[in-house]
Amino acid sequence: MAIQKTSQTKGIVRLGTKRMRLKEWCNLPCYEGQCNTEANLEAALKPNGYLRGDFTPTWSTVAAFVRDGVMHIVDGHTRALGWKLGKIAPPPDGMVDVTVYEVHSDEEADELYNTFDNAKSAKDYADKIFGKMRKMGLTEELETKFLRNGQFAYALKMSTGTKSVDVSLPRVREALVMLDGIHPKQGLFRTGILMAAFLTIRAFGQEAVTQFWGPYNARDFVVKGKKMNGPAALDKRNQYFLMMHLRGGEEEKAICLYAMDVCQKHLAGKTILLTSEPRFDEMIDEMLDLEKIPAFCKRLGLEYGAGSK
Repeated sequence: MAIQKTSQTKGIVRLGTKRMRLKEWCNLPCYEGQCNTEANLEAALKPNGYLRGDFTPTWSTVAAFVRDGVMHIVDGHTRALGWKLGKIAPPPDGMVDVTVYEVHSDEEADELYNTFDNAKSAKDYADKIFGKMRKMGLTEELETKFLRNGQFAYALKMSTGTKSVDVSLPRVREALVMLDGIHPKQGLFRTGILMAAFLTIRAFGQEAVTQFWGPYNARDFVVKGKKMNGPAALDKRNQYFLMMHLRGGEEEKAICLYAMDVCQKHLAGKTILLTSEPRFDEMIDEMLDLEKIPAFCKRLGLEYGAGSK
C-alpha cells in the first residue's frame, strides 16, 4: 500500500502503511534515543525470551518516522538487529508492514517513540538513561562499561533530585566524564558512593577526582594508627557496610552522606579519626539526614530537583 498523507498540519502525522523488504528495513537508521538494543536482543534470545523460536506474525508489524525525507526505525529496533544478525526467524515472505509517521523536530520524534515505549512498558530506567546518553554522545565518549551502559539509575535520581533523565543527565555530564577518566571499579562505587561522587565532582570539579576519588579507586590509602586520609576512611566504612550486608535505599543515602563528608574534609586537608565502629543501627541514624543532600547542593550552588534552573 502506498503511503498516503492524512494531514497537512504540523505535529506528528500518520502517513499510512508500507510494505518493505526485510533487508531494506533492517538497514534503516535508528531513532537516536533508542535504548541499548544489543542488551535487549540478548535478553530477547534467552530461553524464555520473546524472540525465541519460530516466527510469529506480529513480529513483522513495525513502525518508522520520516524527518527531512529520511526514514528512521521508531518501533522494532530489537527485531531489526536480530534479523540483520540472523539470530531470529525472519518473515517467510521477507517483508515487513511499516506504519510510517512524519515528525518535524527532535521533540516530536521523542514523543512518538515514547508512545510505543509506554504502551509496551518494555524499557527500564537504565535504558532511558542509555538512550539519552546516546543522544548526548556519551556512549561513544565513556570507556567504563557500567557508566557507558547507564547502570547508575538510582544514583542519578538521588544526586540530582529528579527522575527526569532529560534534566538529570546534562547536570552530571561533566562529572561522568571526569569520573570515567579514572576508570572507576564498579565494586568500589556502590550506589551511595556513586551518588557522592556525582555530587562532589559537580561541586569541586577535577580537584575531587584527582585528590579523593582517584586515590579511593586506586586504594591509595594513608593510615597511621587510628588516623587516616579520606579515601581510606571511606573504604573502611564501605567494608563495614558490606560485612553487615547493609544495602537498601536508606543505607545508600547514609553512605552517600558519609562519603560527601569525608571528601570535603579530605579536600580541606583534614585527616579522619576512626574509633571502633558503632552498632550499625546507631551508625545509620547518625549518618542519615535526608535534608543534607538538598542542603549540600543549595550551599554549593548545585541544581537539585526538576524545578531548578
